[in-house]
Amino acid sequence: MVVLLGIWGGFAVADTEQAPASQACTSLYAPGTREYATCAAAMDNGIVADISVSQRPRTPQQTAINTVDGFTTGAGTGSESGSETLLYCLTADGTATLTDPGGRNTCTRTITCTRQASTGGYRCVDHHGDVVDPPAALCPPSTTRNCTAATPFSTTDQIPSPPPTTAPDPALISPSPTSTSQSTPAATATSSPTPAPTTAAPAPADDPLSQAIDRAHRQGLRIWLEADLTTTWLDTSRRGTSDQFKAAVDHLAQHAAKPGVAGIKIAYDLGIRGFSSAEEIQRFISETSAALRTALRTTVPEGRRQLAVDVVVPELGCGTNTACQKGLQAKYPLLTLERVEKYVLTGGVDVVNVSSGLFATDYQTYKIPLERALTNQWLRLRMRGWDTRVLLGAREIGLAHRGDAPTTVTKAVTKTAEAAVAARVDQPVTTGGVRSVVLWTHRQVWDGATWRLTDPGLAPNPVWTSLMRRKNLGRIAITFNPHEPEKSIAEDLAVIGQVAAEVYLHAQ
Repeated sequence: MVVLLGIWGGFAVADTEQAPASQACTSLYAPGTREYATCAAAMDNGIVADISVSQRPRTPQQTAINTVDGFTTGAGTGSESGSETLLYCLTADGTATLTDPGGRNTCTRTITCTRQASTGGYRCVDHHGDVVDPPAALCPPSTTRNCTAATPFSTTDQIPSPPPTTAPDPALISPSPTSTSQSTPAATATSSPTPAPTTAAPAPADDPLSQAIDRAHRQGLRIWLEADLTTTWLDTSRRGTSDQFKAAVDHLAQHAAKPGVAGIKIAYDLGIRGFSSAEEIQRFISETSAALRTALRTTVPEGRRQLAVDVVVPELGCGTNTACQKGLQAKYPLLTLERVEKYVLTGGVDVVNVSSGLFATDYQTYKIPLERALTNQWLRLRMRGWDTRVLLGAREIGLAHRGDAPTTVTKAVTKTAEAAVAARVDQPVTTGGVRSVVLWTHRQVWDGATWRLTDPGLAPNPVWTSLMRRKNLGRIAITFNPHEPEKSIAEDLAVIGQVAAEVYLHAQ
């Protein structure tokens, strides 16, 4: 295992042997317990499972076999023994051709259909993990197969409500989506970046966001609209008026109706700034979700009405360190695991991206290295079965670098970059079972500097080269602000497509 210690431009890397399963599980559970035995057995067999969640319903997206580096994310819970699984490769014109399982390595657009023994019908998902209708090749007119259309999934599990709190949320700095080239001020409970007001008038076809949506769609990229409605909702809620919030919702709904848009992200790092209580956060999720779903219902097809949110859960990195858990729960009372699960696992959103790397200083206080904290986080989330209740993703800010100087490429720099990508991209996929890793950022001016994943002028660097090697996994997403491209919207998106299957377009 390669140890990762900071932002890639300044990483110190140490090579060690792969840690045994017992070591990984010890960071989460006490040896000798039932949970520890389950974890160790699962790790030794190359999977991560938790018998405590084995009876929970899995989302339709997880019924497909989705192998990444030998890790089968769809096997196990929810699969039906003896079921027939068929893999189809999609050509450029959308024609589906039956192929063998090995074709997954050469086919970047696939549909996987699994026969459901209970109904005799087929459930199909595409290469993004989204439920789709069976291809025509599976169900010709002469077939005797029972071909059923895709069915949407909604979460129904309820989590006990935590006790109320009036403590202010933490003051942390985290890069935020913006539509201008201004630095993002430090976040506090009373002062947070305010998105520019939007209007409900139809956006012109030549505005930067519309251009980016059209170009990304023609490239075959899956598109998300990246927004943070927190400030707009808080201002509206506290003033008792709804005009600004409604205008923001209408603006997003209009763009969401464009071809290729899969859904809308409604907040980044939920609860880290602005809110004064857990009840207020819960109300934000409920009211924002209801408003957007209502606005989308008349113009957007069922499968493209997904809502996403970014979250942080500081205590996840603590492992079994009780002092760390209690300390971070007290320091960040609105971000405890129990409360975050209530915010996002009760049906308000469909996709949850978990941010990592924001609490390194806190972990150092308890002598927990960052690389151990990252492992703890993804193991813990997998054990708690988040991926069975929402589409789970990762939000990663640690691969972008600041400044306008080109990277000096050496063997040491290349090795460091590969280690960074392995820790920040591979680990969430293999350990956490995430469907995508959202990388901040293609290009953004923040904190007085320009941050990029590539070098200036869209030039590749060792991190970008490492990411390109993972293109065929189809698990990488990149945030892009069409208002501040490096060269042009078309050129920037062409480069993003070298790495990413998804793009999050700043939409405010």
